[in-house]
Amino acid sequence: MEDKFLNIVGLMTGTSMDGIDISLVKTNGLHLNRLNKNYFYEYSTKTKKLLTSILKEELNFNLKRKDYLDEFITNEHYFAIKDLDILGSCDLVGFHGQTLYHDPNNKISIQLGNPQKLAKM
Repeated sequence: MEDKFLNIVGLMTGTSMDGIDISLVKTNGLHLNRLNKNYFYEYSTKTKKLLTSILKEELNFNLKRKDYLDEFITNEHYFAIKDLDILGSCDLVGFHGQTLYHDPNNKISIQLGNPQKLAKM
């Protein structure tokens, strides 16, 4: 029996904090069909300033504001995929949020975003 292929939207941000890379692919978990549907959703100047200002602050201070920041980033991701009008053609959305802090040597990574909220939206 062959596994069913699903249309999957992947949302990717990195430490550059400039926007969201979005790809729509078809896969069954073993084989990947690239659909050549790749997009870039650029953050507004306001969003870029907010995210880069976070880097200048104490990490503990930012964690106290994490609920607000999670909601803010989740909304940005929702608007990105809504504007592309690709939700109707996807079965699953992959979302890891916006990287706030990444220290691979100490196995620490802090992501902003709320996947449960994005799923409900």
